[in-house]
Amino acid sequence: MRKVCIALAGTAALVSGLAFGRSTEPALVDALATPLNERSLVFSASGDTAYFAVRSGDGYISVICNAVRIAGRWSTPEVVSFSGRYFDTDPSLSPDGRRLYFASNRPVAATGSAKRDLDIWVVARTPSGWSEPTRLPAPVNSPAVDASPAPAVDGTLYFASTRPGGAGSYDIYSARVARDTIYEVTNVGAPMVVHKRFGHTLRHAHRRA
Repeated sequence: MRKVCIALAGTAALVSGLAFGRSTEPALVDALATPLNERSLVFSASGDTAYFAVRSGDGYISVICNAVRIAGRWSTPEVVSFSGRYFDTDPSLSPDGRRLYFASNRPVAATGSAKRDLDIWVVARTPSGWSEPTRLPAPVNSPAVDASPAPAVDGTLYFASTRPGGAGSYDIYSARVARDTIYEVTNVGAPMVVHKRFGHTLRHAHRRA
């Protein structure tokens, strides 16, 4: 049975599963609930580490938290080392668990101020924890909103963007590394066009069942 995450903004975290092609009823994960809004819930491959965004009711504050399940019990959620200062949301683990992608309004330069749009950032797992965040280069990031990253098994990174040239308010794009850190970005096109943030919808659609 493969676990699938369901993000439900404004409520506590819910989890359902896929077994033999059928989805099970969502179950409330009480241990991951906070007084605020939880969303964009993802698990490690083992299912014992959870990452999710916690957002204030007015939507002005958002941090990324994680919790670990030990002996069947979840730890108290804690803000991850690289989050807590800026608006961080949409965490998504690479299939091998070595990288975590997320969207943030943090400044491009260390001495700058918070941006008015979101960019896609990544941290790498190290022996001492997560690395410092690195902003993905253009053309993955653009002057518009770039969010909801979803790394696939083959190395493709899917994400949503409001950049010019799309067919909806948020189009879905795929990014592949052509050479070194040079990306080729393609609009996935119809019918994968949305008219609002698709949040966590895509994150497991492209992964192997």
